[in-house]
Amino acid sequence: MKQNRFAEIVKYCHLLDSKGFVANHDGNITICSGEGSLWATPTAIAKREMQESMIITLDTEGKKLSGPGAGKAFSEVKLHLSAYRARRDAKACIHAHPPHAMAFALAFAGSGMEIFIPEAIISIGHIIPIVPLALAASEEQMSGVATALSSSDVVLLAGNGVLSIGEDLEQAYLRLELVEHMAKVNYLMQVSDRVPTRLSSQQLETLLQKRRELGFASSGIVSDRGTASGDDVVKQVVENELRKLFGK
Repeated sequence: MKQNRFAEIVKYCHLLDSKGFVANHDGNITICSGEGSLWATPTAIAKREMQESMIITLDTEGKKLSGPGAGKAFSEVKLHLSAYRARRDAKACIHAHPPHAMAFALAFAGSGMEIFIPEAIISIGHIIPIVPLALAASEEQMSGVATALSSSDVVLLAGNGVLSIGEDLEQAYLRLELVEHMAKVNYLMQVSDRVPTRLSSQQLETLLQKRRELGFASSGIVSDRGTASGDDVVKQVVENELRKLFGK
């Protein structure tokens, strides 16, 4: 079982690299071991070079428990820990730097990315939160991540890419991949200089209800912060986000 999980980590590391979602030593992956610890990629290893023998085990404070002697915990492990503490239902976390999503987050820092395509709304929701620009793994950024995860399973970090959680690595990866795809769509709409076609309020509610029925909506399981419904949060910010994004 453990080796299967390690092989899965390596698989998604290589996929992040092949998709161009990371460069150099960018990005990291963690998954819950089920034994009160995390299996993680180490620092200073290019994702294309990742091997099962390089994976390290961390405690819930981010300290190394076991693994190859040269393997060290990555500096932004606090972001992953913040995500797990905020969302107790998360079992996997991916942080990467897909370029279109990064560019969008920097351009609209403090706002959110509106999703227009019905199928994508069902999968990841209507507004993807953007955490404002801050130093990597700073208190401001970690607090922003925790807050954003109350309404979403994937978060854009201005200047620091995308952080995605899931019940397993596949789900976390697919969410990250879809956000990057939607960032491309948003970019193409913006350069077209045309007002995007939007769903009616009734159509949007139908999609969000379907999202809830399928169990894709954020559960709002937030440690030490009470509970919040992701879709309720979305409804409250939609109009403001539209004005920020498109000046309408």
